[in-house]
Order: sequence, then C-alpha cells, then structure tokens
Amino acid sequence: MNSPLNCLNCNKQFLPVKRQKFCCKNCKIKYHSKKRRKYKNIEIKECPICKNKFELPKFGHIKIYCSKKCKKKGVRYKNYQHSLDMERKRTENNIERVRKLAKALYWKNKDKINSQKRERNKKEIYKIKQKSRNLTKKIIKNNEDLRKMIFNFINCCKTCGSIENLEIHHEIYPIEEEQVRQMIGDKKIYYLCKKCHSKLSRKII
Repeated sequence: MNSPLNCLNCNKQFLPVKRQKFCCKNCKIKYHSKKRRKYKNIEIKECPICKNKFELPKFGHIKIYCSKKCKKKGVRYKNYQHSLDMERKRTENNIERVRKLAKALYWKNKDKINSQKRERNKKEIYKIKQKSRNLTKKIIKNNEDLRKMIFNFINCCKTCGSIENLEIHHEIYPIEEEQVRQMIGDKKIYYLCKKCHSKLSRKII
C-alpha cells in the first residue's frame, strides 16, 4: 500500500494511485493554471494593422495580430499583395514574349520595313524642299532688290552660261525668310538651265 500524500494545491491528504500528486482533476487544473500565470506576460507586441499593444503567453502558438478581425484584414492584405506580385510577373513575362516576337518579325520583314522608312524620309525631305522653293519664289516676286542681286551676280546658267529655261537651284533648303536672303547673298541659291539642273539633281540622288 502507498503511504498518504498531501495535495499540491489544497494540501488535503489522499491515498495516491501510482504517481498521483493531486487529489482530483480540478486541483490539477488550478495548480497548472497558477503556474502558467507566473510566466504568462513575457513579451509585448504591436498589432501591425491596428497598432495596439497586446501580451503574448509563453505557451501556445505565436500570435501576430491582437484579434480575429485584425487577422482577417492581414490575411486579405497579404492575398492582395500576392495577387499584385503575380500580375507584375505575368506582365513582365508577356513583355519579354512580345519583344522576342517583335524581333523575329523584324528580321523576317527587314527589307520591307527599311523600304517603308526610306519612302517616309523621302516624302518628308520632299515636303521641306517644296516649302523652301515656294518661299524663295514668293520672296523674289515681292522683293525687287533680291532680283537685282541674283541677276547682277549671275544673269545666266552658272555652269553652261545659257539664258533660256532658267530655274532656281538650292544648295541648302532654308525655311525662314532671313535664311533665304543670307543664302542668296552667299551664292548658295542661284540660276541653272533645265539640262544642268537635271544632271546635278541626278548626281545628288
């Protein structure tokens, strides 16, 4: 027979069975709850959502949020961030795919693309030249002094010396009136006959 023992909680005597230390289950629960209270409030943390301080117990799982409401909000926020990250990755992957496809299409249709660019550049250059030609014609018609300057310098074609079928030739194509007058003074806009003008334009092209 085992000798009687005192209960660790209520100090009552009882006959133990095997390694029994408490007289009943309630005494056991009360004793362990008192023991836990001593080491209960070890850490103090802040909730990342509401920023309220709360105490963490030593035993049990580690808490991050102060309540269930804050936990739900935090989980929603994490899921939202995760969805944004996934969308960014998808967009980056799609951009890389589009770049690869664009490169492949460019190398297949390289000649067509270059020919289209040349045609566009030719059209733009032609428009600029036409503007400068029309502007010089207007200036020469309105200003008699500029006419005299041209005819005093060269009364005929600059290359062959013929007087018939004269045309204005531009070495540089200015767009503003002041630039046109400077070019006439510097002898970069002058007269040529049709034959010489066509030959010179073919050489330039």
